[in-house]
Amino acid sequence: MGAFEELHLINELLIEGDEAGAREKLIRLIDYLTEEEKIRLLHL
Repeated sequence: MGAFEELHLINELLIEGDEAGAREKLIRLIDYLTEEEKIRLLHL
């Protein structure tokens, strides 16, 4: 599953009120980022 599909699933989980599930998926998605990308994300 690509990043776009993962984000769509996270959005669906949030709409359904499953914040814990969305958080878990988001953490997994962030794990795919490099350390440099994670640092840039923190500075947005």
